[in-house]
Amino acid sequence: DDSKATVTNEPDDSKATVTNEPDDSKATVSVLYWKKKEKKKMKLSIAVVLMMLLLALWVEPVVSDETEDDPPPPTDGQIKKMKVKELKTFMANRGLKCDDCFEKTDYVNFVKKNRAVPILPSKRPRKVSKEPIDVQWKRVVSDICTEEGVDEKTCKPLLKVVAGSFEMHGRRVAKQLHKEPRELAKTSLDEPYILAGSKIVKQTLRWMQKTSTTSQDPIRKKIDNEIKMFLTAVGADNVNPMYEKINEKDEL
Repeated sequence: DDSKATVTNEPDDSKATVTNEPDDSKATVSVLYWKKKEKKKMKLSIAVVLMMLLLALWVEPVVSDETEDDPPPPTDGQIKKMKVKELKTFMANRGLKCDDCFEKTDYVNFVKKNRAVPILPSKRPRKVSKEPIDVQWKRVVSDICTEEGVDEKTCKPLLKVVAGSFEMHGRRVAKQLHKEPRELAKTSLDEPYILAGSKIVKQTLRWMQKTSTTSQDPIRKKIDNEIKMFLTAVGADNVNPMYEKINEKDEL
């Protein structure tokens, strides 16, 4: 039966075609899904970059509260032109004392001999900073502790008390006088305020050493009211109490 043999031996091309045909639709769907996923990733990356750029433009950079370099030593002519008060300030900024100075000539000659002495870290003019007043004055206190040879452990309670008082009274004074806290902080680090404020800290530190006080409560009672009066004078730009404090003799 030739017809049967022909039918039996004839290859089933339709089945072979169906079996070997690649699934183009699945491959296409997979490629589209991958492209969408990559597109989302790219959009997210662009969005993050834009946000970082906007943030960098919006946020004002904080200038480090580092002290400025010492000015060059004054010339003979500049020293002669200084008033006695200015000569005393020059000496105080460098931790210099002259027990034999009575007349202006004495101060002039003494300053000439010691003109190259560097300014103490706590007395150096500080660069403009946008940091809070309590943070900046913590640095001042830390510098004073170093100058006075006081170790970190002894200085720590004073640092905490000073920071807390400056934060509380600084906020109050700025609000009462309608001033920016940043402006208050800047003024407090200018002369004569920095000299008066530093003296308050030094007096308290020496009192702590003499009385062996290490607890924050008695330190707060000792210094808090003085910081309050200090910041009130700073806010009102009243220099008279500052000069009184500078010229005040230590009780200890």
